[in-house]
Amino acid sequence: MRKFTEEDFDLKIPQKRLKFLETCVKNIIEQVGRIEGAAAASLETPLNRAGLKQLHNNLLKDRDEMEYIIYCADSAIYHLGEGREQLLSNYAEPLKESVAAYLKELSSGGASYSAGLDKDLNLFIEADGEPRDLNYFSQGLQDLTYFALRMSMLDLIYKKEKPFIILDEPFASYDDRHMEMAGALLKKTAADKQVIYMTSQKAHVI
Repeated sequence: MRKFTEEDFDLKIPQKRLKFLETCVKNIIEQVGRIEGAAAASLETPLNRAGLKQLHNNLLKDRDEMEYIIYCADSAIYHLGEGREQLLSNYAEPLKESVAAYLKELSSGGASYSAGLDKDLNLFIEADGEPRDLNYFSQGLQDLTYFALRMSMLDLIYKKEKPFIILDEPFASYDDRHMEMAGALLKKTAADKQVIYMTSQKAHVI
């Protein structure tokens, strides 16, 4: 499972595209207006009128298509926002509790931190009662937190099913102490789920 990035849940990206599309429609409407004005003011020959009429119709068609695209983009932004709110409502607190439990198990009960999701679905670590960006911490702790997050997501999404789990070098940055605890957790997980674990490091063989 790949790591989530800020772009996965950033609603500013489709909003920027929507603003660009709105600008395109505005430009098309201005062109239509200029052509209509030119056609009314001059160019009386049948050939010119026919050419202008065809161009006018083409621009009207382009405008309608762009307005439909804007409608679709606007609807997508709305539903993304609704989905984010629903995701936070249904999973944010249970996910935070589950990640905290996994982190505690992975640190032999000595962890003084937990993790959670903010309103923009960004993962953070709570240390000494303060939420901090994940990049503030060491790579080892980041990997530990992401592993806890993935296991928590599996628990929340597959409450009844027992999916198989594929792990490819998940503990590459773990020190010996964390590797020992991660191995114990993996063996515990394998008791009721099928786990495919791959590593090229002899010290990480479980």
